[in-house]
Amino acid sequence: MNNFTGCFMKRCLFIMLVCCSLLLFPLAAVSAMGEMKVYLNGQAVQTDPPQLFGGQPYLSASAVRDLLGAQIVEDVHKIHVKKNNLTLTYSVGQSAVTVNGLEERIEHAPVASGETVYLPADSLLQRFGAKVLWDPLTASLFVFQKDKSPGGGQSRPPGGSGDQTKPADVGGGPSKPSGNSGDSAQPKPAQITAVSMNGDRISIAADHALQPQHFYLTDPHRIVVDIPNSTLAPALLAGSQEAYGETALHHPLVEKVRYALFSTEPSTVRLVVDLKSQAQYSILAENEGIGITVKDKIYKIVIDAGHGGKDPGTQGASGAYEKDFNLRLAQKIYDLMKKESALEPLMTRTDDTFISLDDRAALANSMGADLFISIHGNAHFKTSLAGTETYYSRPESLAFAQVMHRHVLAATNFPDREVRQADFRVIKDTTMPAVLLEIGYLTNRESERSILSDEFQDRTAQAVVDAVKEYLGIN
Repeated sequence: MNNFTGCFMKRCLFIMLVCCSLLLFPLAAVSAMGEMKVYLNGQAVQTDPPQLFGGQPYLSASAVRDLLGAQIVEDVHKIHVKKNNLTLTYSVGQSAVTVNGLEERIEHAPVASGETVYLPADSLLQRFGAKVLWDPLTASLFVFQKDKSPGGGQSRPPGGSGDQTKPADVGGGPSKPSGNSGDSAQPKPAQITAVSMNGDRISIAADHALQPQHFYLTDPHRIVVDIPNSTLAPALLAGSQEAYGETALHHPLVEKVRYALFSTEPSTVRLVVDLKSQAQYSILAENEGIGITVKDKIYKIVIDAGHGGKDPGTQGASGAYEKDFNLRLAQKIYDLMKKESALEPLMTRTDDTFISLDDRAALANSMGADLFISIHGNAHFKTSLAGTETYYSRPESLAFAQVMHRHVLAATNFPDREVRQADFRVIKDTTMPAVLLEIGYLTNRESERSILSDEFQDRTAQAVVDAVKEYLGIN
């Protein structure tokens, strides 16, 4: 065989191996839980999400770098992972790894997907002293390594959403179940025997007391409960060969409860309550088992009637003061929101009182509001100017401003003066999505006539409530 024929056959063999790897291990299926995530010592790492090939978790080279702080060198056919005195070399489609120059067999071969090569997470990370757990219930890869933090990427608290339950309820995020590893007299594991629901309460029955640890995840919404020193009764597994099962529940907020043996050191059961929408929850430990109460999320909305007291705001074409219009419209919005079971409105002022800008923002922040809406009427020396404007300050408020502007603009039927960015103090210093509405120009006599009418205000108030409900996903 000449050199040309040999090279050609080797190249064909390499292409066949790559193609086989893609056929045997198809593109990572999109998890029903949303985008997969990776955690290092309990902290979510901002890096490429893990992928599943052949049911096994894989990581991109950049994710390995972010987790381990390792040096990654890629050439045409190989990836080298270097850290300290250890160098691993992988080839796409090859069930082998070279460890400091010595080849060893591995169970799962690297996989090429598009322009990205994925490496088998379990065997790779274990060689660097990490413990790896893949949790199918939350589509999460948990990596535990002593005295380590994410190598190259930045870490953040898991969940990533300001609407999560407070830390006292959530805990610090997914973490390795803690047990008394040094205590040889470990108590007998509790056996979880049944999952049921009565009203808004999910009952987890067991043969003796449980000590749950829990947190909340979003996208999609779910409650995760870890129960150290516990096992699953065979009846819950419905004859499954795997330590995994689920119980469907008929409830407006809860779809089902899934459960599996999450860890064996100590024996830890993980339960995941799949929610149909965002919800509030509480967990109470009982003599034998636990109770999880699930209720609709109640959103706190601060309605800020601009100006007031010694600060009249602008004066309209008819001589009417802006502060009075602001209060009337804010009160109408409040009254409509009180009829919505998922909304808890609060007004910064309910009469002709002066409240400083700082105090308005501080009130919203201190009560943990979900949204802030400041109501205003506009003015200009050019009295023919007309239109509706919506202001936001911080980037996280932009989406809310866009939804609000669309609804309010349709209600006012004024010219569109668009969504704008400005550092007004009440929307800059608040910590939740916040908007300031300039409903219309009071200095325009025709606009003012509409603005001061009850029909206009009722229509605009409803538009504000509709925008809030759309933004929050409330039916």
